[in-house]
Amino acid sequence: DLGIAKGFFARLKDFVFGEAESRLVRPMAVVAGDGVIHVADPGAGGVHRFDTKAGDYRLIPGPGGTPLPSPVGLARGADGEVYVTDSKLAQVFVIRRDAAEAAPLRLDAPLRQPTGIAFDAATRRLYVADTAQHRIAVFAADGRTVAQIGRRGPADGEFNYPTYLCLAAEGRLYVTDSLNFRLQAFDA
Repeated sequence: DLGIAKGFFARLKDFVFGEAESRLVRPMAVVAGDGVIHVADPGAGGVHRFDTKAGDYRLIPGPGGTPLPSPVGLARGADGEVYVTDSKLAQVFVIRRDAAEAAPLRLDAPLRQPTGIAFDAATRRLYVADTAQHRIAVFAADGRTVAQIGRRGPADGEFNYPTYLCLAAEGRLYVTDSLNFRLQAFDA
């Protein structure tokens, strides 16, 4: 439905080697901007990239073409890059514009189960929900830890398996606090 069609060489490859099926299997997150739509899909082992301007489609795998076993969160960066959390690999990856694969983002603090992710273009900070550690980790653009929000518990500012994040235009961070059965909001 996006008007993306295969070019001559892709059609020739399909004719010679058989058509490789490209479809959404288990879509988990989506970000869009500048005519490019990214969809995290653990069932497909990567992130689908639909470029509606160029009429191009590509499944973006992990480093070296290895599958991403559990890409569950996406955030669009200030320069068109896309940040991806993989909860099984306990890593954050970055997909640069026109990159063929996701590259690991070097963070100075280990994550146990990153899920939700949000990027603040104004401060160039990356917020990552670390579900298994019941906290939100905040990183600078260079991967340095800036802050940590929360710990396990039911009080305000505490979490019980936080999962997804949304950063609103006014700088308010919304966190789904899954097993406390609530949504928490934090100001800048």
